[in-house]
Amino acid sequence: WILTNRSNAWHNLMYTVSVNLAGYDNVFYYFGEGQICNFDGTTLVQGHRNPWEIVTGEIYPKMADNARLSWGLENNIYNLGHRGYVAKPGGEHDAGLTYIKDLAAGKYKLPWEDHMKIKDGSIYGYPTTGGRFGK
Repeated sequence: WILTNRSNAWHNLMYTVSVNLAGYDNVFYYFGEGQICNFDGTTLVQGHRNPWEIVTGEIYPKMADNARLSWGLENNIYNLGHRGYVAKPGGEHDAGLTYIKDLAAGKYKLPWEDHMKIKDGSIYGYPTTGGRFGK
């Protein structure tokens, strides 16, 4: 949870604000570590598992915007689509990686996907039919 929030912020040069209930709701125990991460992946504020705690903080979107415009090697979201820009001005723009082509075509699949036991939220009581599922 904590590492994922920080990684998402770092990889996308964006703030992440993640909320998490603390306590028990007769189904799950929630660990309550709400978190606000800076666009560079550092944690600005984090909850401490207290059910009565409210995590708050300030963010400055212009700082993230500036990083996206002025950062080089650390500009991961740019680098994803401009591979090798230090070797070739502007970088490569083609989708030379198989997984990117598969994602774009809606065909992405893990090699072990057919053997996975959990592929939806049904084991947690979430529906798999009706409503937004279109069945």
